[in-house]
Amino acid sequence: MKHITDRLYERHIQLTEAQIIGLCYEYDEDTAVILKKCSFHGIAESNQSNGELVILIVRNNHPVTVMYRRLNQPTTAGSMNVSKVIDLSKILQ
Repeated sequence: MKHITDRLYERHIQLTEAQIIGLCYEYDEDTAVILKKCSFHGIAESNQSNGELVILIVRNNHPVTVMYRRLNQPTTAGSMNVSKVIDLSKILQ
């Protein structure tokens, strides 16, 4: 879980461990949850090349990892090896 919270902190996403776990209980299939579409303002230069999208990968109701994806990369279920993609970026602004 530390890996996940560290990646979220890098992109200024304020979710507690309990909130992350609660979010994962919503998805019984392997799911990619788009949490935020970032601008790079205030983000360390070393993280900028990794992408503007912050995506939580959930498998079997458990958070597995957070990935960054560039806007020009596909965000389909197949491209991220999951069953479905949920975009919460507008809700979690």
